[in-house]
Amino acid sequence: VALEAGLAACTAAGRDPATLPSVFVSTHGDLAITDYMCSTLASQPRSLSPTRFHNSVHNAAAGYWTIGTGAMQAATAISAMDASFAQGLLEALVLLAGGEEAVLLVAYDAGASGPLGEQAPSVGLLGGALVLSEGGPETGPVLQATLADGDPSPADGPLALHAAGNAMAPMLPLFDALARGTTASGQAAPVRLDAGAGRVLSIALLPGAAAMESVDA
Repeated sequence: VALEAGLAACTAAGRDPATLPSVFVSTHGDLAITDYMCSTLASQPRSLSPTRFHNSVHNAAAGYWTIGTGAMQAATAISAMDASFAQGLLEALVLLAGGEEAVLLVAYDAGASGPLGEQAPSVGLLGGALVLSEGGPETGPVLQATLADGDPSPADGPLALHAAGNAMAPMLPLFDALARGTTASGQAAPVRLDAGAGRVLSIALLPGAAAMESVDA
């Protein structure tokens, strides 16, 4: 799902996937494989599958993306529990501020199972991706980001309600806001994403060509 979402975002933005640095975000990685690894190591350690071990690493999706697209740009994998999406978005903003012209952000999580699923629940399969740029021919909103103290926005939009049980659900208020677009006055209410430890990444959507306007700490 991560690769499909990333490819769809690149296609919609008219970007060659091989040319973009990327940030891949997952709260847990593949918890089903992690549960298998733990169970097998506890019961039959000599039976561990090399293939499943290979796929258990958190940057597996980023690795498959670079192999599949032939991308030689930097690929980053991030996890920060409930703040994973906000921290991944912040990483993408930092890359833009550091001189990259455009960055691919991919966020995803799968269903959890076994004892790990009881401690870190996640239901279903969810993925989303954005191509963020400093400017260009793309049409779309300008995103203005501010890091501040506060509480996350309520997850009460259609997308957020539909996939509330998935570990990557914290990204959905932003996607709901993007789907709604800006208001008649030209600006939608900011979306506050959980950034961890009482912090939020507040995202204001402004009309205009797709760009990342600013990042304020």
